[in-house]
Amino acid sequence: RVITEEKMDELVRRMDEMLEEQTALRDSTPRGDTDDLSKRQSELGKEAENYEDRLSEFAEEQERDSSLAAELEKALEEMERSKLKAQMDRAADELSGGERDDARRTQQSVVDDMLSLFTRMSSCQMSMGLAMDREVSEMLARSTRELVETSKLQEKIIPKVVGAGRAAPEDLLREELVVKTAVDKIARSLSETARRTAVLSPAVFASLGAAQREIDAALSAM
Repeated sequence: RVITEEKMDELVRRMDEMLEEQTALRDSTPRGDTDDLSKRQSELGKEAENYEDRLSEFAEEQERDSSLAAELEKALEEMERSKLKAQMDRAADELSGGERDDARRTQQSVVDDMLSLFTRMSSCQMSMGLAMDREVSEMLARSTRELVETSKLQEKIIPKVVGAGRAAPEDLLREELVVKTAVDKIARSLSETARRTAVLSPAVFASLGAAQREIDAALSAM
């Protein structure tokens, strides 16, 4: 049992680290050296592939714990559907070709999928009685889903706002204010969760901070 818990801890910790690395790559893409970023993105893709193999092996070892095995299978299925390695490889190719905007959009998709997967892995950890009670787990899962959805909406609105500048129509301003309100609400919810558990990834707050900065910059330009 102790060995199983240690392996679970390591899987959650490594997903946390990869999420931080991917978030840093995304944030560096607009201005960083594309060759260096492409290399780092490709290396992270290989790590994601290795992580999936480790997760698969760990899931197979849990035959005696049917509930944990079922949760791990769901996490594995989610990782397979998200195709993290393929997405990271695409981002690396886009960076190599100097396509910064396309690369950043691909990287944002990867961050969204990794946030969701991190939540799933934390839930697996909870099922072992290691990290969170049910209420906190549900709060984290809900907030992470909201963050992913808001992030995708923000990616669609920001280019419109920046392009329109101070001539932005009123309905676009309203959309941006809705996103700002949503991000602020998620931040408060996650801050409350952070006070009750140590399982939250710093990358979650990094994503929130980046979103809030983009919103503030867009609103200032209007």
